[in-house]
Amino acid sequence: MSFSSDIKNSLCTLNVKQKCCKKSLIYGMLFSQSALDKNQIKFVTDNEKCFQLLSHSIKSVFGISPGCEAYEKLTKHGERITAYRAVFNETLCQRISNEYKGLDELFNCQGCKGLFARGLFLSCGTVNDPESSYHLEFSVSDPEKCTIIQRCFDEEGISLKITTRRGVISLYVKKSEIIEDILTFIGASNFSIKIMDVKIVREIRNNENRKSNCDAANIYKSTGAAAFVIKMINRLIADGKLDGLNEQLKITAKLRLEHPEMSMSELASIHEPPITKSGLSHRLAKITEYYEKCYGNEEE
Repeated sequence: MSFSSDIKNSLCTLNVKQKCCKKSLIYGMLFSQSALDKNQIKFVTDNEKCFQLLSHSIKSVFGISPGCEAYEKLTKHGERITAYRAVFNETLCQRISNEYKGLDELFNCQGCKGLFARGLFLSCGTVNDPESSYHLEFSVSDPEKCTIIQRCFDEEGISLKITTRRGVISLYVKKSEIIEDILTFIGASNFSIKIMDVKIVREIRNNENRKSNCDAANIYKSTGAAAFVIKMINRLIADGKLDGLNEQLKITAKLRLEHPEMSMSELASIHEPPITKSGLSHRLAKITEYYEKCYGNEEE
């Protein structure tokens, strides 16, 4: 089951007490699919729980339920699924359309607009699983309705963009923070928290990867530097020039050859007595200086 389906199924279980909020929910579910100012109303969904919610809500508000036509259809992926079409008789169409005077008159309490937005999501909304990407969309075929919905969300401080893809007009958002706000607004705050959790885990993972990459780079640098020093020391030994170093530098050179895998800190600690990392750096610099004095800038 998809992330969107999980959200919709969860929203369908929420109890709506106020009649005005129920009406807002109904009109939100019908708004994207039907012309509510006419006596012909349509609603189609492939989510049985969404259909049941609409039917029960209409029964509660208008005293009569729409009929149901179930039929099979193919998804864009070729999967055969069951879809549900609401059947509104003339009487119910007239009751619903006569009651609807526009959004400005529809919202009677603070909860109405959130319930209208919930209905929109149940009817035409989708949201990607945050594990893959951040994308929430309302598919609306009517440009004028897109503008109305956009303005409705704008009034709540939620910014949606309008796009046309394959001839279908839709509103969308790709910012995780705005998706979280929308889900909270429609009553799916638990899924908003899930997105936050995914972001936290992803940020921890990214930080670990950055740290790992940084550590790998440091290791590469340190092993590269160690290999260069070992190469110098081996040449000094081969040419009989190591005796030109003082006793302390000879000890450091010997330990470097014996422990090529050690880090600077580890190599400094096995000196007798132990020396500091900066002290070791100073000694290696002296060995390098002596090597350059012996060979200059000649290429090997």
